Amino acid sequence: MATQDLPPLLRLCQLRKARASPLPSGAPAFETVCLPEGMARVQSRAFGGTMACQALQAAMQTLPPAPSPAERWAVYSVQGNFLGPTDSHKRATYTVETLRETRTFVTRFVVATQEFAAKRKGEPAGGRDGGGDTETRKVFSCTVDLIRRVEAAKEFPAAGPVLAFSQAPSRNYPDPAGGSVKLWVDEVEARGKTGETSADNVRRFKDFFKLAYEILDLKFAPGSTQQQTLVGIDQDHTTSAAGVPSEQRVDADFFKSRYTIADLVRINDEVRRTPAGREVLPMDAYSLHASLLAFWLDSLLAFLPLNHHGLHARDTTANSTLDFSLRFHNDDLDVDQWHVRELRSWCADRTRHFAESRVYDQRGRLVCSESQQCISRLKENGRAPKL
Repeated sequence: MATQDLPPLLRLCQLRKARASPLPSGAPAFETVCLPEGMARVQSRAFGGTMACQALQAAMQTLPPAPSPAERWAVYSVQGNFLGPTDSHKRATYTVETLRETRTFVTRFVVATQEFAAKRKGEPAGGRDGGGDTETRKVFSCTVDLIRRVEAAKEFPAAGPVLAFSQAPSRNYPDPAGGSVKLWVDEVEARGKTGETSADNVRRFKDFFKLAYEILDLKFAPGSTQQQTLVGIDQDHTTSAAGVPSEQRVDADFFKSRYTIADLVRINDEVRRTPAGREVLPMDAYSLHASLLAFWLDSLLAFLPLNHHGLHARDTTANSTLDFSLRFHNDDLDVDQWHVRELRSWCADRTRHFAESRVYDQRGRLVCSESQQCISRLKENGRAPKL
C-alpha cells in the first residue's frame, strides 16, 4: 500500500529507526516515515498534535517488556513544549532518553529535531535539497510518564471504592451516535446550501480542518460557540453566548476515530510485510488509542478566546501553543466509541491565555484532559480586539 493511501492516523504515527542519533546523547532515535502534516494543508507548519502523537509513539517504542499482558504500560501524562515551528516539508527525528525505569514507573524525555539550512553571514543559505550545510534544530520536546496498569475498580460508577469516581460533563448532551447531530462537514455543507453561511466560509472550513475530519468523525455539540461560528471562520454569525465572558463559556464537541483501531493495527502489520515497509515499526492498539487522543486534544484551545469574540487565527500575527500538559485519567482507552470534549478558556493577559479541555466517555467518566498556555497577538490594523 502506498503511503498516500494509508489512513491518515497511520501516516502520522508510523516511525522507523533513525540511522544515527542527531543529538550528542546518542540515545535511541526514530524518524517519521511520512512528512508531518499541518491542520490546514496550505500551511507549511506542522500541527502541534502531530508532534505530540509522534513523540508518544517514539517513547512507547523504547518500553521494557510488561510483566504480563494484564499489566501493560499505560501513559498517565505527557508534558510538552513547542520550541519552534515544525516544517511540514521535512521529516522529524525523535530522540528518546530514559529518565526513569522501575517496576512501576517509566519516564522518557523526547526531543524532536529537524534539519534546516545553515545560515552563515555573507553566504547563501544551503539546505538538505540544495547541497549546502545544514543544522539540527530542536522543534519540540516532551516528558512522557507511564505507569504499570492495574485492574480497574469493578464497581465504578456505583458507590464503590474511594478511588473510583469521576466528575461528570457540565451538562447533558444529546447522543452523538443519533441522527439528530450531523458530522462537521455535513452540517457545514448544509448551512452553505441554505445560505446560513457563505460558500467561501464552507470552503475555508473544509480546507482548514481537512486533516482533522480525515482522522476523526467529528460533530459539534448543539448550541456551542464553535458550532455557531464554525470555529471562528464565520465571523458575522452572532452567537447565543454573546456578552458572556470567555471564562464562563463551555464549548464542546463529539469525536471518535474514523477508522477502527483494530483495522489500523492490521493495516500497519500488512505494510510491514511488504518490501517497502520492512523498516516500519510495529504499533499496538493501545498506543494508537492514546496517540489519537494526543492528536485531537491539542486542537482548538489556542483559538478558543478568539472564537468567543468573533475572531480567527488570521486576525493575529501570532497564534500558537507554547506548552501543554496532557493527562490520562483512565487506562482503558477506546476511541472507537464516541466521546464528548469540553473546552474552557480560563484567563488571558499580556498576549498569553490559558485553556483546558476535558474528555468524557459514554459512561460519563473523565478519560483525559489537556491544559495549554498559548500566545495570541492581534493585528493592530485588523478587526477591533475584544479580548
